[in-house]
Amino acid sequence: ARLRVRPLMARVAYTIGKQPLLVSFATVAGPSFNKLSLEDDFLRTLPPGAVTEVDAKTSFAVRPGVGLTYSVARRVGIVGFGGYMFNRPDLRYRDASGQEFRNVWKADAVGLSVAAV
Repeated sequence: ARLRVRPLMARVAYTIGKQPLLVSFATVAGPSFNKLSLEDDFLRTLPPGAVTEVDAKTSFAVRPGVGLTYSVARRVGIVGFGGYMFNRPDLRYRDASGQEFRNVWKADAVGLSVAAV
């Protein structure tokens, strides 16, 4: 199966420190629009005419994180970010015999980035 998550999030942050180094603590949160689909390789293994259904409910995602900004010159800086997104969508699978299975997947993710601005 393949799970696609598309969160739509809003951010709140608080920045501390003095130039040239600033530290920002941030939380980003919002709904995650999820889609579950079965791989073609799996579908080919099913008997002809067998019908299976999969569904993923919209979940709530939150990503706390820490950002660093180091100013190397006027209007030039190095920025870095690290965060962890928590997302636990509720999934449903109905097999060809009609038996239904429900499960909450752990669709968490680590986010790290470094850039020059």
